[in-house]
Amino acid sequence: MLGGPRKFIKFLGMLLLTKKLQSRMINNEFSVFIFLFMLAVYHFLFLLLLTILDFPIIYYLVLAVIAIHAYCFIFFVRFIYYLIFENTSFLNPKTVYPDFPINASKVVSNYSFFYLSLFTVDFLFILMVFVKPDTHWLFSSIALIIFVDLLYFIFYYFFLLPLKKIRDRYISEHDSDIIVYLAGMINTEYQMDQWLPILEKLSQKYKTTIVFYESHFISYGTRLAIPAMRIINVRKLSEIIDQGNAKVIFYLNNNGFNYNLLIFKKYIHVHLNHGDSDKAANAESTAKDYDYLFIAGQASVERHLRAGWDREKLKVVGRPQLEFFGKDKVKVKEGGRKTVLYAPTFEGNKETDCYSSIDKMGMEIVKGIIESKKYRLVVKLHPYTGVFLEKYRRISGEMKRYIRDHAEDGHLWVDQLKPEISLYDLFLEADVVISDISSVAIDYLVLNRPIIATDPFAIGRVEGEEKYPFWKGSYVLGLDDDVVGMIDDAIVKDPMRKERENVAKYYLGDNVFDYKGMVDNFIRTVDEIIENQLLKE
Repeated sequence: MLGGPRKFIKFLGMLLLTKKLQSRMINNEFSVFIFLFMLAVYHFLFLLLLTILDFPIIYYLVLAVIAIHAYCFIFFVRFIYYLIFENTSFLNPKTVYPDFPINASKVVSNYSFFYLSLFTVDFLFILMVFVKPDTHWLFSSIALIIFVDLLYFIFYYFFLLPLKKIRDRYISEHDSDIIVYLAGMINTEYQMDQWLPILEKLSQKYKTTIVFYESHFISYGTRLAIPAMRIINVRKLSEIIDQGNAKVIFYLNNNGFNYNLLIFKKYIHVHLNHGDSDKAANAESTAKDYDYLFIAGQASVERHLRAGWDREKLKVVGRPQLEFFGKDKVKVKEGGRKTVLYAPTFEGNKETDCYSSIDKMGMEIVKGIIESKKYRLVVKLHPYTGVFLEKYRRISGEMKRYIRDHAEDGHLWVDQLKPEISLYDLFLEADVVISDISSVAIDYLVLNRPIIATDPFAIGRVEGEEKYPFWKGSYVLGLDDDVVGMIDDAIVKDPMRKERENVAKYYLGDNVFDYKGMVDNFIRTVDEIIENQLLKE
């Protein structure tokens, strides 16, 4: 199942010699390995125990039946979930079939219980070894096994099978024009969240379906207003898309599993990304396999041309998410204590992608602002903070404790994984944003409020403005600079305001402050690429 002894030994080494278990990056294959390995270990120990204890032959026979059934049960359960439910279930049928009697979200919320219930058999195994019941209770254990199997059959027949049927019905009745594909590790949902309002509006014109790769998206998918499925099998994925009327496939990141679909050249593959910034990852060569990139503005055009991109592949659509601010929400803040939002990025998945200020100046920024007692501080970390490097997780933990210790003064720590308030709503509260090389700073330009860009690697303003042009409209915070004094200057005088307006237009388009037409422009661009494709055919 795991690819032979060599792979087994490799994964065992990873388990024993690395800190992978401490990371939120545990992938599906590794999790399955740990699960089966630990199960095998404790079954082996109990079988070893049986060789020591003096049992009548009838006990050995019944225990053998239980042990064999336990392993069969594991594969039975994995068949139900892995091949039927997790791979191909229609996650939110009520979005299309409101009268559908089964609440998929309730099924999903309980499916972990059914995973754990397979240990009923193992519990019985342990109980018999230590209690040594008489013959009457011994044979009743077989009845218990049959009862548990019956429960699983009922669950499959009344819950999973209807979900599978409704999925098949959806595929046959709804020829999706647009597929939105999301693959990524746990806590990647934020990449979809920022596009949902635009996709929901797009779905009013084009039939849209969201497809997830990993199982951790299942619960998330049941809450969406757009039909969603989880499909891992490439053959099944191609069959479902071919049965429909797919024209465009959107991607929100550069995950390697995107190639499950990129290999099919008859579709229009469009990379949306989940933010626009000057990070090197925002112009990666791997993205050249897409037919088009939807980008924010002239800054992104120039960034991609420097990286050797074909200009015809670049479609400028602005940041349509920003339209939902609306002029009615964007009001000049007056009176009261000013709010500072510190929203640093994560440490990157490799050293060359690290732009974070958390390690070198994060605690100094937080303590400086709080100890000054002049400003209210709100901290919102990137969802991936601490995923790749343990020290970032440790520092963010210290930061969280410090802020919560001063919560009575109005300071706020926003949960990075399950935020109680969205980033864009935090923008509206903030009078100043402190951020790194990140799309946070770029999106905040839409409000034309002061931005403090961190310089944790001491590259200096001159070199920084060449690499990161948004610095031209930002205050740049170096390692030894006074953060409170810089905030004072930004709020009271704000000498960068005019230059910041030019930077905002450079990054987000000339209509950046109009708060209208951005979503319509996005949909028009989709119309154009579909029309061009039809003309080629």
